[in-house]
Amino acid sequence: MAVAAGRVVGMVAPGQWEIVVTDDRLAEGWTPAGVPVYPVCRRAAEAIRL
Repeated sequence: MAVAAGRVVGMVAPGQWEIVVTDDRLAEGWTPAGVPVYPVCRRAAEAIRL
């Protein structure tokens, strides 16, 4: 299983976190400033690994 880098951007419910997946292979596009737009997903706290 491949592991992608990500960062937590907020808590959406108790034990549920919103994660931005920062992997260029998954970029969904670019902003006008040339910054990649990455997907966001929600994960339970026990599914998040350091």
